[in-house]
Amino acid sequence: MSKRLRKQIANKLISKLNDAIVQKSPSPTIDAPRERGISFAPELIDLILAGKKTQTRRPFKPENDYTAGDRMWVRERWAKSARGYKLARLNPKARVRWQSPLYMPKLAAKLWLVVEAVRVEPIQSISIDDLRAEGFDESNAIDTFRSIWDSFYADQGLGWKAKPDVVVVMFRVESDWAN
Repeated sequence: MSKRLRKQIANKLISKLNDAIVQKSPSPTIDAPRERGISFAPELIDLILAGKKTQTRRPFKPENDYTAGDRMWVRERWAKSARGYKLARLNPKARVRWQSPLYMPKLAAKLWLVVEAVRVEPIQSISIDDLRAEGFDESNAIDTFRSIWDSFYADQGLGWKAKPDVVVVMFRVESDWAN
């Protein structure tokens, strides 16, 4: 993809995201709310369910074009059984071959989130309030967040020191069918 095309896509996405931020609801110029999968580590799913995590950051890429009103089904480790689907967090002792969250079908999802607002910012702009919304409450939260971010993205050239732009997605739990 040419640099010019990437810039055009990025500018279009920023425009859509900024419209969504200002309105905090789907814009008439933005497509209707979509359903899409999103993966979280098991410990982050626990924080979401406890109400301690209401934000996530993802590298700024064209496919990360979340808008307010979108519904996200949380991908997690799963297995197909004779009676449907099992989730690892709900069946930790089950003797099954767990599958990667990447391949989890929407039908197996128990946890659904709704996007409330979206913004784009440099990763290093994260505030103390944002860290709390990300689920961090310790005194060295920024160091912990930086370390976790780098463990996921540094090898892709998107580490903390690279100062990448990120899409900040604020969400609420819509339903957890497991409870």
